[in-house]
Amino acid sequence: MMVRFSMLVASLATTSARDRCVFNATDARCESAAYRGQYPLCALFQYADRSPIPCRGLVDADACDADKSPTPEAASWHVHVFFPNVDCGNCSGHFTREAANFTFAGAMRLRRDLAAFFNADAADAPIDEARALRDPAYDECIDGFGLVAGAPAKYHPSPCIYEVDAVKELGPFTDPATGLGYPNWSFLIPSNFWAPGLRDRTVAWFERRRERGDGGAYDVLFHPNTGCEARDHVDASSPDIRWLGERRPLDAAIFSCNALGCNQACPSDRGPPADCGTSSI
Repeated sequence: MMVRFSMLVASLATTSARDRCVFNATDARCESAAYRGQYPLCALFQYADRSPIPCRGLVDADACDADKSPTPEAASWHVHVFFPNVDCGNCSGHFTREAANFTFAGAMRLRRDLAAFFNADAADAPIDEARALRDPAYDECIDGFGLVAGAPAKYHPSPCIYEVDAVKELGPFTDPATGLGYPNWSFLIPSNFWAPGLRDRTVAWFERRRERGDGGAYDVLFHPNTGCEARDHVDASSPDIRWLGERRPLDAAIFSCNALGCNQACPSDRGPPADCGTSSI
């Protein structure tokens, strides 16, 4: 074990700053170029219990600057569908009223149908379609795999479902001008390493539904997860951000990670994730 660790330390010493992890670079899989890509070593891998191996992100502070660094390949994507909640006291006005093809019940049916689509496309999912329809608290990503929303999760091989966020209090899916939010549900889509083309097939699935008229009048957002949270959600130049329907303004001030590979699953004893772009080796 000591020999293996020494070899890994020697390997780290020969990598560039762009490839180095600030801490916890002790997993042999970190040496795999196929996994690493442009991400820091270990930032997007998992322990045996499927919890993320944490990393503060790239030492290079320019990695998230679109003017200085090319947009990296996404570690994963999220798809968000925004729906009305007539009982929400802090939601934007448009999302407090139901209309034709724009209801909470319809959004939950769409949640079930997307779960069925993922189950058919990725045999190793599977997502409970009945729970996706009936249970807003159903959250396989966090409860089953420990994938917090701010973990890029390049190591995760299959789609998973997050809980329904029906009552907005905090988070980026809020109008920065009013502080009022947009109820939504979401899924994680794995990187192309694990599921080649799945993100594009999912976009096409939503487009077909909208064209047929059975996709509802719901705004849909696809965004990448790289650890550069502001760029992942609001940068108009990002080729991986895709809106169907109306593009909603998002509150970028809430984001805490601004470093490629930054992971909100970092242990609390390592300091707040907001420090991930300023740590040094």
